Parts: sequence; C-alpha cells; structure tokens
Amino acid sequence: ATNQPIYFRNSPVGSTSTIISQMFFEQGVSPTREIAGILCAAIISDTLLLRSPTATDTDKRMLERMARIAGVNVEEFAMEMFKAGTSLEGKDSEDLLSEDMKQFDIEDEKVRIAQVFSMDLENLESRRADLIETMREEIVRFGLSTYVLVFTDIIRETSEIMAVGEFETQIANGFGKKLVDNGFSAEGILSRKKQVVPLVTIAISEAKKI
Repeated sequence: ATNQPIYFRNSPVGSTSTIISQMFFEQGVSPTREIAGILCAAIISDTLLLRSPTATDTDKRMLERMARIAGVNVEEFAMEMFKAGTSLEGKDSEDLLSEDMKQFDIEDEKVRIAQVFSMDLENLESRRADLIETMREEIVRFGLSTYVLVFTDIIRETSEIMAVGEFETQIANGFGKKLVDNGFSAEGILSRKKQVVPLVTIAISEAKKI
C-alpha cells in the first residue's frame, strides 16, 4: 500500500523515450546534448528508425527535436547504430535465439518467437542448418510445439523467417508463403508484436480447428 496514488503515464507511441522527451518540453526543460542523443538513440531503436508499424507522428516529432538538440543527422546516426548493434560476428546459434526471444501460449501450444535484427541477411544461409538444429533441440528441451526465428533487415524493410516444429507449414501459409528448408521471405514484416505474433496466432488457431 502507498500513502499517495502512484503516478502512471501511458501513451500509444512507439517508444517510452518519446514520452520522456515530451515530459522535458512540458516542464519547460531542455535536455543536455548528451541526454538528447541518448533519447534519439532509444527512439530510433524502439521504432526501427520510424519504420515499425508501432511508430507514430509523435515519435517522429520528438526524434526530430532531440536530434536538433543533440546535433546529429538522424539517418547517419541510425546507420552507425544499426551497423554496430546488428553484427552477427562472434554469435553462435544459441546466442542468436536467446538474444530477443519471447514465449507464447497459443491455443495451449508453447511457441517461442525470437527476433534478430541484422543488415547482413546474405550470410544467413551459411548458418541455416545449425540454427534449425538448435531450434529442434530447444523444442525438445523446453517442451515446445513450434519455434519461429525472425531475421529482420531494418533498412530493406524485410524479414527472413524460419519455422520449426508442429505448425511450421501452417505458419508459412499464414504469411502467404511456401516453406522451403524451414524458411521463407516476408517483405514488409518488421514488428513481432504487431505483425508476426498475430499471424502466427491465427495460423495455429486455424490448424487446431481441423
């Protein structure tokens, strides 16, 4: 229990840092160049440089204002960020699968969906066999029905998706694709929350009805 109501603020924007940026200006406070740079980086990361379906006009306005204070070119800054943060070098299959993974219970089925952002999807093919084998091992180890791995190229606005397990074919079909070597390309797919999870949920739900 608390002796006062807890302040809580929630807004339908793509980044928490957008809300923090708004609060600076609402209070008539100008952030330092360093803080503005950090907020820029966070908004870029959360909204995938405003390419994510979760991005809003408010995110865009706050990013532009913070970029002016920080003295950075948004596009150039974003490219440097993505190149540094999306390199696959030195990461094995387990690293990639655990980097950003969420587990969902869909129609009583345990499904894991991992997402990896990379600007180097051309080199994905050399890792495919090992990734698929690791996904199969984790399905057994954790009692999953299906594992989905989404490799997203932010700049090209496309994803390469791997699906392994009981519903692998149905998931590919749900994206309007044919599963080849446990994978398929998905143009325009960037957001796990707003795009991948809904389509996977529908695919499994429909499959369970049969």
